[in-house]
Amino acid sequence: MMPASQRILVVDDDEGGRYLISRTMTRAGFEVLEASSGDEALARVGEEPDVVLLDVHLPDVDGFAVCALLRADERFAHVPILMMSAQYYSAAYQAHGLDVGADAYLTHPIEPDVLLSTVRALLRVRAAEIQVRRVNAGLANQVHAGTARLAELNAEMSAYTRSLARDIQEPLRRVQGFLGLLRRRLTPIEDPQIDRYLMIIASESDRVSKLVEDLAGLALSEGRELRPTVVPLNQLVVQVRSDLESVLRGRKIEWQVAPYLR
Repeated sequence: MMPASQRILVVDDDEGGRYLISRTMTRAGFEVLEASSGDEALARVGEEPDVVLLDVHLPDVDGFAVCALLRADERFAHVPILMMSAQYYSAAYQAHGLDVGADAYLTHPIEPDVLLSTVRALLRVRAAEIQVRRVNAGLANQVHAGTARLAELNAEMSAYTRSLARDIQEPLRRVQGFLGLLRRRLTPIEDPQIDRYLMIIASESDRVSKLVEDLAGLALSEGRELRPTVVPLNQLVVQVRSDLESVLRGRKIEWQVAPYLR
């Protein structure tokens, strides 16, 4: 027995044929809704049937048009439609029915077992589609939540970066100020080694100052569109070698730089 909540809408203008189909569905455990015209079918589909059994020949509008209207309405676009006909039985009509949105097309006489098996197959497909939509909705919610959390973390990181840049800038300015005072106090500098040390301190101080400015700029760029730009790799190589000079002093290092980086 099928759950009573599964509804079948039987659309057929022939009272006898509609009775036989409805009785077959009822005995199989389905709740049956009936309609004898296209307009009545469009009205009753609002009662949310799980499958529509739609006869092609109707007194007001044919089943092809009804099928197309149901597929055009997003509320009913996922409801399985089984089209049936005793008159429109050629392959061309069957193809047309499937093209306008029917999920299956049977021609009379239809064996009750075949009808029931087809309906159950459509219900299995519909259940799978519902499950897929639920999974997709869950994934969409997770992506939305993850995106919101990422935006929150980016905002926190941006605020921390700005605060860190401010905290570094103040002592760095003091270092640069005292370095200037020290140089004036020692002038004239007779020891070239002392002069070299002071130049290294000044150079490294300027480099750190530039890094802090870049850090603050990165924080301010939060949310801005990223754009590609040309990076002078040769300058980057020179900077890396300069940064490693104090660490590698006294060691024999062979640098191999590709021609396009020179």
